[in-house]
Amino acid sequence: MKSPVFIAGTILTLCCHLAPCLGRAQTVDAMPPVVVKTVPEAGRTDVAPGVTDLRVTFSKEMTDGSWSWCAPWNGANAEALAKPRYEDDHKTCVLKVQLEANKTYAYWLNTAKFQNFTDRQSHPAVPYLLVFQTGTRTAATTGTPPAGQAAATQAATTQATAAAEIWLQLLDVCQYDQSWKELSAFARKAVTQADWAKMLENFRTPLGKVITRKLQSAQYATTLPGAPDGQYVVLQFQTEFANKKSAIETITPMKDQDGQWRVSGYYLK
Repeated sequence: MKSPVFIAGTILTLCCHLAPCLGRAQTVDAMPPVVVKTVPEAGRTDVAPGVTDLRVTFSKEMTDGSWSWCAPWNGANAEALAKPRYEDDHKTCVLKVQLEANKTYAYWLNTAKFQNFTDRQSHPAVPYLLVFQTGTRTAATTGTPPAGQAAATQAATTQATAAAEIWLQLLDVCQYDQSWKELSAFARKAVTQADWAKMLENFRTPLGKVITRKLQSAQYATTLPGAPDGQYVVLQFQTEFANKKSAIETITPMKDQDGQWRVSGYYLK
């Protein structure tokens, strides 16, 4: 007996949403925008964990700087690494996030209460529920550096680790603006200096002073989700802070265009 009630309620919600348009000429411009594509697709259960871009494409050009990525329940949303943005088509909104393994994520794109996804005529987009699940964490696609030499792999890992440890010292003394300046060119394009500093101020500063930090693993990779092909080393440190006894810091240095190893990603759990 519950299913008919749910279906009727759903139909009523959609009718109410479209009601303001029924008296107008039935043109595309008069109708609200709808989601026509998402990356990942809703319902996928094998999305790769790690840093990636969520993409939502609407049927019409949208209002820049306005969006409603809403959580259906506590913890449903992934950790955002930058503010949402629209691509040059003005239809595709992109949100860079950090995905954990074996977890279900969900986003309401607009709701009855929050309707900031709007087109250029201020029509709110029809609400859309994006739900997907990540798969088992696997090492990033691994391989050997050019020439296939194990010694070169080890050298790359050593250089990347040294660069990461120097960079971490900036975080340890709260020099967040400087840490952004020392990121890779790819990372600096993905997030502004102000957003980066604010993010670290919010979740890193409250942890307090670093008590101990020990390298747990280092994995060389040539491809990573949401990043261009290149040379990367994914490092994980077991870290104890004054206000958090056990944490895992994941740092991903990449070999930049000038041949220097610079951090392209930082994630703390």
